[in-house]
Amino acid sequence: MIHVPPNRRVFIYGASGHGKVVADIMLANRVSLAGFIDDNRSSEAGEILGLKILGDGSWLANQAKSGPVAAVFGIGDNFAREKVARRCLQDGIQLLTAVHPAAIVAASAQIGLGTVVMAGAVINPDAHVGEGVIVNTGATVEHDCRVGNFAHLSPNASMGGCAPWEIFLAGHWGNDHSRCRCRVPNNRGRWRSCGLRSAG
Repeated sequence: MIHVPPNRRVFIYGASGHGKVVADIMLANRVSLAGFIDDNRSSEAGEILGLKILGDGSWLANQAKSGPVAAVFGIGDNFAREKVARRCLQDGIQLLTAVHPAAIVAASAQIGLGTVVMAGAVINPDAHVGEGVIVNTGATVEHDCRVGNFAHLSPNASMGGCAPWEIFLAGHWGNDHSRCRCRVPNNRGRWRSCGLRSAG
């Protein structure tokens, strides 16, 4: 169950396909939504799931000056999501964590602020998921794994138990969406960068 303080309006930040799925998570948790926020679309852009696109980040910051507001991230780009998170906190906007009712999260697992866990995802005992993470549909974070802040585990991705991935940042470089950046320990116990690419 997602706890929202009384009298606090909740917005989905990111009016996209990903944002639509995040909105569905909130609705599945019976959370009332005020609408969408997007920095790249005007309020004339219409509706998503019957919810209006109300404005950009500046509009939301102004709303926060007149009353308590909260945001859930519907932003797929990791670096943009981190930038928006910092700005929201500076503007006094509460960040919510969203977990779909059909996700499985162990009682001993830790999930950071602003993270989204989608339907069918599994986060097993003593796993640690950082802030602003996307654990996408059907992804698995096995026991004792660590997922760094603002990472994205793609649909059906699976991390083995005790996976030594302290930081896992999958992101965009230009038009190439298949590359990632991460740090893993080398055979001397020191951290090194990896250059993984997906086969797709």
